[in-house]
Amino acid sequence: MLADVEVMSGLTDEAAVVQVPDVATALAFRTTASGRSELFVVGPRTRGRYHPGRGVPVCVRLRLRPGLARPLLGVPAAELVDKTVRITDLWGAAGARLTEALTDAGPDVPLVISRLQQALAARAATLRPVPRIDQALGRPVTMPARTPVGAISWRPRRTR
Repeated sequence: MLADVEVMSGLTDEAAVVQVPDVATALAFRTTASGRSELFVVGPRTRGRYHPGRGVPVCVRLRLRPGLARPLLGVPAAELVDKTVRITDLWGAAGARLTEALTDAGPDVPLVISRLQQALAARAATLRPVPRIDQALGRPVTMPARTPVGAISWRPRRTR
């Protein structure tokens, strides 16, 4: 699985949305009460945010697994910190087609989730595999032996 799914529904104008700081990059699709739909990339957040629900009947958020922002989105997560950008700014026409496919799904949340996951899986299938470290270095890589915890001795120090 490339992402964790979070669904928020029934956000009225009176509802407060709390977003805590988060290290993950996410795709967020929302449909407003007026029927407008948008697909955004939400970068890692260094600060919390609080805002009204703004009459959003459905919001689906796919939180990408660590290390997948650059390969799947085409930009490193560091460039997205504290930013929200439209998917079309990153994927161009492919982002517009995905947004349209999600909009066509309407309020069918399972279909929206399925289409988002299919789009990410299709994009992941086109990626070049990352060579193993030992192949990249041209020699085998060995890990140092582990020291058992019982073999480590320590004594408390008094500070004055």
